[in-house]
Amino acid sequence: MVWQRRLLGGVAGSDGVPRVYGSASDPCSGGHDGYAAPMPAIRNRLHRHEAPGGFPYLAFSCYKRLPLLGTARMRDLMARSIESARVWCQFEVYAYVIMPEHLHLMIRPDVREFTVDAISQRIKQPVATRAIGRWRKLGAPVLPRLRNSAGEHQFWQAGGGFDRNPRDEDELFKEICSIHDNPVKRRLVADAQDWSSARWYLERTPGVVTVSPLPGRSIILEPAMSETFRLAPVQAG
Repeated sequence: MVWQRRLLGGVAGSDGVPRVYGSASDPCSGGHDGYAAPMPAIRNRLHRHEAPGGFPYLAFSCYKRLPLLGTARMRDLMARSIESARVWCQFEVYAYVIMPEHLHLMIRPDVREFTVDAISQRIKQPVATRAIGRWRKLGAPVLPRLRNSAGEHQFWQAGGGFDRNPRDEDELFKEICSIHDNPVKRRLVADAQDWSSARWYLERTPGVVTVSPLPGRSIILEPAMSETFRLAPVQAG
């Protein structure tokens, strides 16, 4: 698994024009009338098995796959909610990426204290409450698109989200690379460090979300060629 670094544009709408959701001054403004073309909504079939010591790989989608997390301010709001949940629910974060219409997380919860469902709710609910509350005050044009069959505004796609545990260490490393690769493969960013925990793996630079080293092991990013990086496992000293 490699990270291809490319110089690319922003989120493009159906007409090819880069679009953002919201405004630069207010992460919850909903004031921009352009947004990236939504990806097809997919209802995930969730079969959850929670075992102590597992590394759940979680994915949460915005309602109708709309790019509700498509600005830097909304991504920051999402990251702060992840960090708040991490502290409250006492789980470790090993990788994350915040995409315009979904996010991925690799965590290690203490399932004896907090279930994955409880952690997911703690991560998602504050963002939904703050964003929709703000958009209602502003009369944001996106609100009609967020109205569900019950007539209520909905931020997150229904369901628990994609959730599974890597089977072994090789798969764990592969999934961490895959998480960081998401925005680059979608041609949304020029570097895998944007929008994710990749910067922590490259530089050990603290960010909004506290990332933990893997227990008993460490992994680094080392240059493979001039424009690519790969994950390399390193025995802990």
